[in-house]
Amino acid sequence: MLKQEFKAPTRHGDPQTSFEAALTIQGEKMTRAMLAVLNVFEACRKDIPLMADYQLCVHYDALSNVPQTHQSIRSRRAQLARLGYLEAVGYVVNSHGNRCRTWYITRKGIDRIAEEIEA
Repeated sequence: MLKQEFKAPTRHGDPQTSFEAALTIQGEKMTRAMLAVLNVFEACRKDIPLMADYQLCVHYDALSNVPQTHQSIRSRRAQLARLGYLEAVGYVVNSHGNRCRTWYITRKGIDRIAEEIEA
């Protein structure tokens, strides 16, 4: 289950208070945020199978009712990728001419969303 796999992130250079704060983060809230991002990938899967972070943020704002900043959305996407729910495949070029990595939801991610629906 996602709750058991999640650990609140910290950086090695963070002061002790940041580590202590990370320990107080409720896993349920973080899981909810991660699932909200995963839900956007699932909702867009048929029309937009590959999404860059900037596209994810646009669709997240339109589809999700779980408030998160764009930085938080990107962080949740990175966590989901580390856990195998999303996978990087290729690049697109954004309107500024920069290459952006694209992501898709894996079978593991699709199955995780199905588990949530069944629960």
